[in-house]
Amino acid sequence: MDNSIFAVDSNFAIWFAIFVVGHFVLLISAFITYDLILKLEYSSYRIYWESDGQPFGFFWIAPEKRKFFILPIAQIKNQFARDKLSRKWLFSTPEWMINDARALQLVSRYRWLILLWTIFYGVPILVFIITIILLDLRTI
Repeated sequence: MDNSIFAVDSNFAIWFAIFVVGHFVLLISAFITYDLILKLEYSSYRIYWESDGQPFGFFWIAPEKRKFFILPIAQIKNQFARDKLSRKWLFSTPEWMINDARALQLVSRYRWLILLWTIFYGVPILVFIITIILLDLRTI
């Protein structure tokens, strides 16, 4: 058995790989779901999409915005709109979604994915950081 500080238990490596892959699967799934909601808003409720600041998705951009995508200054407003809307939809259901079964299904999935990511990845990371800080404080 290697006693160096760089030796890694094979079980730890497997669980760490599952942790990292799971993290990305949940997060990418949430991003894709957000984009699907945004595309639905864009295609069926354009006036709301425009009043929301014409946000970009994480992977989707409205066709008329693609020509400006290469200009960083032109996309800042749309990225801020995306960030604001991605948080807003976690806690509130916009008027346009209330009578749209597909939108309600997607926003529910989006909320569950973010909740699962927060529970399984956000909380352990926070606990790890707090543990490191507390261990560091004990050495003072």
